[in-house]
Amino acid sequence: MLTQKKISLLILSLLFVCLNLPVQANTNSQKADYIYNFIQYVEWSGGQSNDQVVIGVIGNTEVLAFLEQRASLNTVSKPVKVRSFSNVNELLSASTSLCHILFISEDQNITSPNLEELARKSILLVGEKPGFTQKGGLINFVENRTGALKFEINQSKMINYGFKVSPQLLRIAILAEPSSPSGGVANGSTP
Repeated sequence: MLTQKKISLLILSLLFVCLNLPVQANTNSQKADYIYNFIQYVEWSGGQSNDQVVIGVIGNTEVLAFLEQRASLNTVSKPVKVRSFSNVNELLSASTSLCHILFISEDQNITSPNLEELARKSILLVGEKPGFTQKGGLINFVENRTGALKFEINQSKMINYGFKVSPQLLRIAILAEPSSPSGGVANGSTP
């Protein structure tokens, strides 16, 4: 008999295999799916005390729309709310964290000190810009040589900011080199 943990792992594996096929209809939809699934495979320092998980977006409205669509399906253990922020200052000026996950689109230019300040507020920073994880971001979407969407994780920064990443997620991630300005892999896999 399969346990719930094994079933969850099987579903995650199938989801990520399907999402990583070279021929993909919509990259923004895939990014939204990944972001939504990060909720289940990342633990926040001190846990998530709120009754809901808040995903914030700065920039890319297509990813925002797909996230809102996913949130309406309510497929995780806690309700998910999606919020759009016009700029990083909204988050920096708040005395408490306004979201748990923040997707920052590639057209946004956020400085390393601002990324670090957001991460100290226990916000999981997800981007889509080359060098994002070396600049202070925690997870970055990248394409491999065949054009398949993948993601890299800066595991050392995740640990430094109190995030715990499940081994299942780390197995399918590209581990970013924290000292390399162009990104890269620490686990020997090819992006």
